[in-house]
Amino acid sequence: MLLREEKLKLLQRFAQVGITLIACALLSSCLDTKRSKTVISMSMTPWVGYYPLYYAVARGIPERFNADVNIVETMSVQDFRRANLKSHVDGFISSNMELAQSNMLIAEPLVYVLAADYSNGGDVIIATADIKSMEDLNGKRIGFEWDALGHYFVNAAFSTVEIHDPNYKFVNIEQVSAGDSFAKGELEAYATYPPISTQLIEEHDGLHAVFDSSEIPYLVSDIMVLKESRKDKAELLKQIWWSAIDLIEQDPEAYAEFVALQINSDKETAKQEMSGVRLIPKDRQEWFMKGDLINTFNLACGVNPTNMKSCIDAFDKLYIDGQSVKSMMLVKPGQMRGNQ
Repeated sequence: MLLREEKLKLLQRFAQVGITLIACALLSSCLDTKRSKTVISMSMTPWVGYYPLYYAVARGIPERFNADVNIVETMSVQDFRRANLKSHVDGFISSNMELAQSNMLIAEPLVYVLAADYSNGGDVIIATADIKSMEDLNGKRIGFEWDALGHYFVNAAFSTVEIHDPNYKFVNIEQVSAGDSFAKGELEAYATYPPISTQLIEEHDGLHAVFDSSEIPYLVSDIMVLKESRKDKAELLKQIWWSAIDLIEQDPEAYAEFVALQINSDKETAKQEMSGVRLIPKDRQEWFMKGDLINTFNLACGVNPTNMKSCIDAFDKLYIDGQSVKSMMLVKPGQMRGNQ
């Protein structure tokens, strides 16, 4: 029979073991939580329409959902495409045109997540002082990146004017080199968007916009996608994005200040750049997806006739709600709804 002192010692030992087990359990729980934190890596180029994701990171929104969002920002189309081929990138946000091109390069199927925004004045064709209209650009040297958004945008812009078979002279120049090309007299015009367009106009006398995307609403849109093997992150990514949109709507001034920091400018300039972009709200996602989105893919594949078939065929491995985009590409290119 145990003496009273021995019983007390035994109880103390059990208590110590219990405390140790509880501490270990708590520590293990913390470690498990850290291990289970979902990391989402997204690639993109600088564009104000993508800044809600930057804002989400800055405001700590991913942490609310036990997630980390890593943004891989690239400055050129080629770097962007190379980034998308890397295994550590889960997905990307890009224009409809760039999605069409990247979709042909990436072997893995892609899954549509949401429509981020459409350009409503943000994309522009910058031209020298002597160029007053799109008609004046016929036969002139226009810079853009081949088979990229600028190519798509210039074609769409010329479709709005009555010029039969426009014969502009294409100059293949990356965004970061446009300023030097204007300075050397190699260009009469360049297709671009903020912050590059803002910098070009500020730094080069006489440069001005002769055309912007407000004349072709919905034709230039931006889409968020994930690789199929990472599709389990789609709902989480949506939660993070829509939480950021909610914050923006609650305090647009704070968001404007944030954008100003991103573009290294003042808040009024940031607001001006933001005015050329329309974020597509949650309640308009289905409307956009079932209408203009598919039409823009038709147009994107039609930019370069030499790879049009390959572009359309590749859409057989881009999925929206389990259905391939190719099976939905039934509307003829150019049949777009008007501004609504």
